[in-house]
Amino acid sequence: MNIFSGRDTIRHFLVNRPKKKVPADHAPADGVKQVMPQGVEGEMFLQQAMTRLETVVAFGAMAIRPDAAGATDAGGKADDLPERVRETARIVDEVCSENKGVWGRVDSATIGCYFNEINDADCLTLSRRIQEKILKGRHGSVSIGMAVFPMIDFERQDIMENARKALEHAAFLGPNSAVLFDVVSLNISGDAAYQTGDVAGAVREFQAALKLDAENINVLNSLGVCYGVQGALAEALHAFESVIALDADHVMAHYNAGYVCTLLGRNDQAMHYFLKAHGAGESVFEVAFQIGKLYLEMADPASAKTFLQKALRINPDAAVTHFHLGECLEALGETDQAVFHYETAVKKNPNDAAALSALGALYDAKGENPEISTLFCEKSVEISPDNGMFQYRLGTVYTHNDMPLKALDAFESAVRLGHDAAREVERTRELLAYGHRKRLSN
Repeated sequence: MNIFSGRDTIRHFLVNRPKKKVPADHAPADGVKQVMPQGVEGEMFLQQAMTRLETVVAFGAMAIRPDAAGATDAGGKADDLPERVRETARIVDEVCSENKGVWGRVDSATIGCYFNEINDADCLTLSRRIQEKILKGRHGSVSIGMAVFPMIDFERQDIMENARKALEHAAFLGPNSAVLFDVVSLNISGDAAYQTGDVAGAVREFQAALKLDAENINVLNSLGVCYGVQGALAEALHAFESVIALDADHVMAHYNAGYVCTLLGRNDQAMHYFLKAHGAGESVFEVAFQIGKLYLEMADPASAKTFLQKALRINPDAAVTHFHLGECLEALGETDQAVFHYETAVKKNPNDAAALSALGALYDAKGENPEISTLFCEKSVEISPDNGMFQYRLGTVYTHNDMPLKALDAFESAVRLGHDAAREVERTRELLAYGHRKRLSN
């Protein structure tokens, strides 16, 4: 099921987002390589380390990177990242020599190292020693990500990658941070995968995170979003309901559960969740919008109007909300206001076929702007030729403007597309036949 079809909010699910972006401090590889010729690199380093650690019961890994480039040292000299990477490597080499560790360059600006037979506390102690030495040398600061083996079902070769995920986690905390790989590291990594479109990769990260903390609300909500995007709606709903069981006032989970229920066609259940989200007291555009839209689908335009107006107060620029409010007002007989909101929707999105069609039909019904009503209805069909309602409205406008041949073509198209226009086809054919007979008699 493609959950992104049809008219809806820009963001369909609500997800937890990182508060700030991870800085991109990576330097070009060539410059660093020139100042670190002695360091083993990339896959070769990782393979050598795994060979050395093959029979080790426990070990720790670190990923170490100089903090954001562009700083100046104590003497006011402009930052030189390759020089700082070289100094980092020198200090890491010292610490590794003292603690039977091995090190190498993981990527252009990241030093990796492994230490035998150490635990979380040992990793933290060594990371502080490295950071203190670098600060004393007046070469800026470094952030460090750490991970240990064994840890749940991660393989030995996964541990450096876990340390790198912890390093990205550290970047959220500011310069000179040191982070042990944990559920938050996986949550950040999963969100990064989701942002790049790798939804399957995000699912793997969130599932791994739940092995560390089965009741982590942010991870459960994010996993539910991924399942929803994949079309696994039962799994998505289960994830959101798990969040609600842990936090009865979680706005995102209630909204997301409601949205999944709309996709499953369970409108009553969806309304229950949406109203719960609304009752939590936080004004959220998506919540007000979905309640209004659902009331409209349930043939309650008066209630829909209240919530769609609330949604517009939160986000006045949402073209889709103006359109649906126009539908409400038209159903309530408030045609002048309906015209205003349809017009606003078209101004904000000139290619909104539904708003163009509705506005053209309303102009026609009011007997106003026949050329504009025809133009709008034609444009809507040009944008969405497979919509039977739009074809039907165009046929009606053609009929009112004495263009029966065009009207017949539009009505027949509407019928082919499943819209009930058989009576209009018959009447238009009779009108054309009558006109033909009249011309012959003259």
